[in-house]
Amino acid sequence: MPGGHPTRAVSSQLTRPGVRVIEVDGSRDADGVADLVAEHFAPFLAQRSD
Repeated sequence: MPGGHPTRAVSSQLTRPGVRVIEVDGSRDADGVADLVAEHFAPFLAQRSD
């Protein structure tokens, strides 16, 4: 990608339409990343009480 870091270029394109970007860079463990993903999708996932 000319003139810049490919990850940053993709991230900047995704944030424009409001897409959440979670960087997996080692600062969070797998459970921490899973918690962020679960938090993000929680409003869209109905809790079943079967």
